[in-house]
Amino acid sequence: DFVDNYGATLLSRKYNGLLQCLKSIFPNYEWLPWKFTNSLKGFWDNIENQKAYMKWLGNKLGYTCMEDWYKISTKDFQYNYGNGLCFSKYNGSAIQTVKVLFPNYEWLSWKFSHVPQGYWADIKNQKEYMEWLEKKLGYTSTEDWYKISKQDFVDNYGAGLLNKYNSSSKRC
Repeated sequence: DFVDNYGATLLSRKYNGLLQCLKSIFPNYEWLPWKFTNSLKGFWDNIENQKAYMKWLGNKLGYTCMEDWYKISTKDFQYNYGNGLCFSKYNGSAIQTVKVLFPNYEWLSWKFSHVPQGYWADIKNQKEYMEWLEKKLGYTSTEDWYKISKQDFVDNYGAGLLNKYNSSSKRC
């Protein structure tokens, strides 16, 4: 629009881009760069911009604690101006986006609404989950596993693992 209306020189010489121009002319407005139709070149390359967006997104989604991030999906990024972040920087993985941008939290992949495709096929992931479940259920001996039920898996984020083994807790 600026080019079509003879304003390109103003942007490039005086303001160093559209965002700086708008901030200067309208200083009392909180500009959210991710809401622009065309993202600003290199914007998502800056980790501070990524963190600012995530803080904004968390507030918009009503998240009040780190556990709330387990509900995130790629659609949340798509519907809230975050396509460029999630898809170009983290290969469309909401989980990876969260894990990288909040590295000081111990994330458990199985607690996310959607685990990556093939997640439960990896025996390492299965073992990590089962060790976590053992602690969660307070199991202290191998004999305790005889008490396990399908509902224990469902109630503790393991339905996907259970489905891999045709809903049989005995096969896990």
